[in-house]
Amino acid sequence: MTGHKPPWPALCAFAVTTCAMIVGSAGGPSFLDSGELIAAARELGGVHPPGHPGYMSIAPIAEWLPWGPYGARLVWVSALLAGLSAALVSRIADRWLGYQMRMWALAAGLTVGMSASLWQVGIRAEVYTLALATNLWAIDAALRARALTKTAPERAVAASAEVIVAFCLGLLNHHYVALFQLPALIYAGAPALRMLARRRPALIGLLVMAVFIGCAYLYLPLRALSGAEMRWADPVTPGGIWDTVTARHFQRSVSDSNVSVVGNLVLLLSIVVEGMGTWLGLAGLLGVVALFMKARTYGMTLVLCAVGGLLTKALMQVDANNPDDHGYILMAPAAISLGIAGLARSLFGDEGL
Repeated sequence: MTGHKPPWPALCAFAVTTCAMIVGSAGGPSFLDSGELIAAARELGGVHPPGHPGYMSIAPIAEWLPWGPYGARLVWVSALLAGLSAALVSRIADRWLGYQMRMWALAAGLTVGMSASLWQVGIRAEVYTLALATNLWAIDAALRARALTKTAPERAVAASAEVIVAFCLGLLNHHYVALFQLPALIYAGAPALRMLARRRPALIGLLVMAVFIGCAYLYLPLRALSGAEMRWADPVTPGGIWDTVTARHFQRSVSDSNVSVVGNLVLLLSIVVEGMGTWLGLAGLLGVVALFMKARTYGMTLVLCAVGGLLTKALMQVDANNPDDHGYILMAPAAISLGIAGLARSLFGDEGL
């Protein structure tokens, strides 16, 4: 387990990514939603749908930073969350790499930390680095719960609770981005869910209630902002709630024609690979395939994470020059970055060359 080893790959990935993004970050409000988020965070106000109550609750961390204008400090919070995401990628890789291969865990974290998609949103005030961090936290906890199910059931219960906390925070931040990672979470944590159903059925009920409460809290800003110019439907009927949660009206507002989902998936994947450095991105894809062949649990989890990340935006029109489009699909470069560690394991691990 990672806990028995000094976590220097994760710490180094966090430090390098955070410092690099702070140095290259905007000095305050920049383009698109950045100014709105900074103003709302300062005044504890509301923003456009879906309201991002999770982000708006965490944004006051900027008040604790002892220097700089408030706008710049909120941008640095985005950089800190980007660094945390890179650290989580390193942590996940470090969990299944051998002790002699820990440099590759650092390489995985730095790969996503330096990817163009993450930089699009990490150097300005945005909600997407928090979305990536919560998704990765949930995936890491689900994989830990799976590994602990047979050896340490009580610790598996604790890891399962982490999954719910991370997933609920993701729902409260940007529910659309979080929901598309649900298949990966269910697959990764399936053994722990079965164990909980047998041993702690009451806990399953509590976890479902926690998700319900989280969704109910999310409903408040959605309802308050349902009449905004960028309309997300009017959630006062069951049909309206469904339209709101699925963002169907929002998708239509950014799509003037029927889109080709398959075409968008290919386009988005090419954007991600190019943004990581073409050869590095292709190596990561090859690593995901190698993991799927040799370590099916991790490989399938990464495939579901990447496909879920790409599908988040593939249902809409794609604009490669829009930073928000990169923010939606951040789980794809994270999964491909973990593929770098998977390729290294296949080539240089105990069973490799």
